[in-house]
Amino acid sequence: RVALFAERWDVAAQAARDVEKCGGALDLTGYANVFNGNLKSNKEILFGVDFEQDVITHRYDAYVRPSGDAKALGTSALYSVFFPTSELADSYEMADGTPFSWETHGSDPYTGREPRFYATILYNGASWMGRTIESYVGGADGFKEYENSKSANTTVTGYYLRKYLNEDVNVQTGGNLLGHVWPYFRLAEIYLNYAEALNEYDPGNPDIEQYLNQVRRRAGQPSVSGLSQAEMRKKIRA
Repeated sequence: RVALFAERWDVAAQAARDVEKCGGALDLTGYANVFNGNLKSNKEILFGVDFEQDVITHRYDAYVRPSGDAKALGTSALYSVFFPTSELADSYEMADGTPFSWETHGSDPYTGREPRFYATILYNGASWMGRTIESYVGGADGFKEYENSKSANTTVTGYYLRKYLNEDVNVQTGGNLLGHVWPYFRLAEIYLNYAEALNEYDPGNPDIEQYLNQVRRRAGQPSVSGLSQAEMRKKIRA
């Protein structure tokens, strides 16, 4: 990661290959399952933290869950202060690998998106914990214009994060954390780091497509081929 930020492309590529030798495998059961397993069974997570009540805990759920969960769960220990931006939501592709755009897909923006979108974003109309997300003014999950003076305690973008959320976590006590994992390094990132670095100093190297497409196929996205260096850079960073 440091070498990528420093644009030391050869160093970054070699570091990724060295990490790859440590073993591991992509979780082929689906992108969303990478974040719902545990370190003992998930070979994709090379280094991470397993949370467990009274040992290593977190309050992630309390700070990112939809505000409507407070009423649904009967708790006041829910703050809803961190949200994905519209730019992040828009960056996810369509299921066929084409870019999303409001001009083309604005009449039905949340149908036919790629699997990573549904694993990461809770949007207006999404199914969540047996109910439907209502992220609009007056809806169960609300909406407020952004202010920088205080927390809105409800979405200011129209979206909530689904990624990493564990529906079984007790928001009030932080209980039921068994199997809730925070991955610091995943094999998929190592593959993408390698592809990105290689694309910068050796564009056209067949490894670039090979490693990128392994990650894309695992996420349910079509493979890419024949891209220019700039086009490949954009796909890798997506």
